[in-house]
Amino acid sequence: MRFPYSAFILLAVLSQAASATDVAGLIREGESKLQAGDIEAAVHLLEQAVAQDARSPLARTRLGGALLLKQDQPAAIGQFREAISLDPRNAQAFLGMAVAEIHLGRYGRLGGQGDRPPRRLARWAWRRRIG
Repeated sequence: MRFPYSAFILLAVLSQAASATDVAGLIREGESKLQAGDIEAAVHLLEQAVAQDARSPLARTRLGGALLLKQDQPAAIGQFREAISLDPRNAQAFLGMAVAEIHLGRYGRLGGQGDRPPRRLARWAWRRRIG
């Protein structure tokens, strides 16, 4: 039996839609695990979401946040950078990266002066917020 070419296209579209649904479901599950305080399980679920869709800024931002809660700042910064490269207007990723940098004591990377880098970064993020 031969399938018409349009059947293959339909199967490809449906598999992409199912994959997007799976990624969204994994992100939701990861967020609920974070709210329940199960950081390890959340990291695992969010890593699966990123593995399924490496171009999802939301999955990378949520994984960065979970890694930040796990106190793995270097890995969190990597995820936030990837999220920003995918969506340069991702204010949550910018703020998460700033928090990770602050925890590492890297105030100079935030572009501030003296003891006020977080305030300066917050103003910058507010001006560039989405919506």
